[in-house]
Order: sequence, then structure tokens, then C-alpha cells
Amino acid sequence: MIVLSKFIPNLSMKADEMWKLLKKVTPWEKTSKRNHDFNAFKQELANLPCLADYSGLREEIVNMEACTTGLGVAPWLKHADGKMKAEN
Repeated sequence: MIVLSKFIPNLSMKADEMWKLLKKVTPWEKTSKRNHDFNAFKQELANLPCLADYSGLREEIVNMEACTTGLGVAPWLKHADGKMKAEN
């Protein structure tokens, strides 16, 4: 989620309803606001302008992050417009 915050403005506010559900004290209630926020968040993730399909024919960069609890990898490719974009 933290990596996505680089690409989605105000991610913490958009995902607020989902973060609340992770707390043990929050009861599960399917409300219209929660459902709307969830669908809007899914739409935001599915339409990230920075994502593209992989092609081995273009210049690429691989960014990696590692810590004691995991590893993160983000492949980037150069597109026809000359911009580097993260791949999905």
C-alpha cells in the first residue's frame, strides 16, 4: 500500500474505510458509504496511469526494496512517449 501512495494522491483518505476494518474494535457493517469508498478505491487501483504491460523490447529499470519483513520489486519500462512507467 505504501508503494501505491506514490502514484495515488490522498491514498490514506481514499482507503480510510478499509483501514478502519482492520481494527479489532470496528464491527463489520456493510454501509452504502463503505461500499462506495471500496468501489472507488478499486477503480483507482485498476486505472493507475503509471501501470503498463511488460515488453522485453524496451529499456527497463528494476527498483528493489528489502527489509527484515519482506521484499518489494518494481519493474519500470520506457514507453513511446519517452517516460518510464511501472509495470503491472
